[in-house]
Amino acid sequence: MKCTSRSTSSRAREALWLLAFVIWAAPGARAACQLIEGDRITGAHLGQAQPEWRALPADLLVAWAPVPGVQRVLDPAQLNRLGRRYGLPPATQPVCFEYAMVAVDPAEIERAVRAAVTRTGHQAVSIEILDHSRFPLPRGEMEVSLAAASAAPAGASGSLLQGRVRYGGRRTHPFWARVRIEILQDRWIAARDLQPGEKLRAEDWRREPVRSVLGTGPAAPAGDPPAGMTPRRAIRQSEPYDKRQMVPRADVLRGESIRVAIRSNGARLSFQSQAETSGRHGERILLRNPLSGRRFAAVITGPGQACLDLDQSHTTETAR
Repeated sequence: MKCTSRSTSSRAREALWLLAFVIWAAPGARAACQLIEGDRITGAHLGQAQPEWRALPADLLVAWAPVPGVQRVLDPAQLNRLGRRYGLPPATQPVCFEYAMVAVDPAEIERAVRAAVTRTGHQAVSIEILDHSRFPLPRGEMEVSLAAASAAPAGASGSLLQGRVRYGGRRTHPFWARVRIEILQDRWIAARDLQPGEKLRAEDWRREPVRSVLGTGPAAPAGDPPAGMTPRRAIRQSEPYDKRQMVPRADVLRGESIRVAIRSNGARLSFQSQAETSGRHGERILLRNPLSGRRFAAVITGPGQACLDLDQSHTTETAR
């Protein structure tokens, strides 16, 4: 037996619910039920279903309301046990109750999505409802979560949102919608042409509002781009910031003239030397002796600085 994906199974369950609703709603397919809203069946509901029982206290709890799509039937035996306590005439027919359901309203979904976008701090420029649940929902307040948004199935556009309707006190009922949300958000762009190797500063970037489709566009900046980084490649002015193109800047760059400190027997000597390789703090790089032209290795101690400890080097060679 071939297994199906969760999304396919979910659609199949919805199709079965829809088929059941069509059969349930067909004329003659069921007995007429009293429609209710709320979390309980009360004496007022029984009085509406059976006028001779209107003497019941309106707020009397008779039973808990059924979940949407399910009927709750009170048979004559149940009714008569209640009726005898209030001196009511005997019931001869069962009474059916079901939760009132309404068709899905795309305008209500749009309002819920717009409220969700506002909660994220963004401004919704346009919201397009591409598809949504087809089975009826209880009347209540719709809400959706953008955090749980997922990509639409293959071949479909937009984002798939999971939502719920709050109804009858603390009850909820799920629904889904496929939407395309265009928002206005900030992004960072380069304030000038940027080159690999140069140390970037906060003023090298500026904010710019941009329209983007939620889930596909740039994320709104939470703060300034990190300072002290350098681009992997050349970035043109007004090009968007992409953290994937940023790497920590080397403290020493190849070809750069740096200050080298040499320690030996307690003595210290420093001079300028040209770096043959690049590196960051704590890494070993090659430098060229400006007098002899020979290359030697030293450890980077900071931006534009390196150190060669001859005593430590001698100790290491002796140990070998």
